[in-house]
Amino acid sequence: PTFNAGRVAWWRPSEGRGGIVPEGVTGLRNEGVLNPDKAREKGEIAVFRKDVLFGADALVPGEGVWFEEGFHDFADSDVDVDGPPRSRALNVTGPGGEPTRRACPGWAEAEAAAAAAARLV
Repeated sequence: PTFNAGRVAWWRPSEGRGGIVPEGVTGLRNEGVLNPDKAREKGEIAVFRKDVLFGADALVPGEGVWFEEGFHDFADSDVDVDGPPRSRALNVTGPGGEPTRRACPGWAEAEAAAAAAARLV
């Protein structure tokens, strides 16, 4: 498989979906693309919880990721998204095929410590 690199642009935990901006695409979030359905026209790729490997249940905005790009017909899916087939990130991992942040042991403790340290500043 050929893996692409990118960064997580956004993640909606309640919906289990988000967007990845592929490496080399810039300015996407700064161009006022508020509608996720229009985002792919500017280079953003949809990502869903079930496509994140190593048991992670979420992605962190700004996190670097590797993924395979495929197309998915949402009509045959448990994902509540209408429309024609479109680009989708599959087999999402951290860089180098490593687990994403939320799949790493100790991520919750590290996130809590960072939040506590931020309150002290």
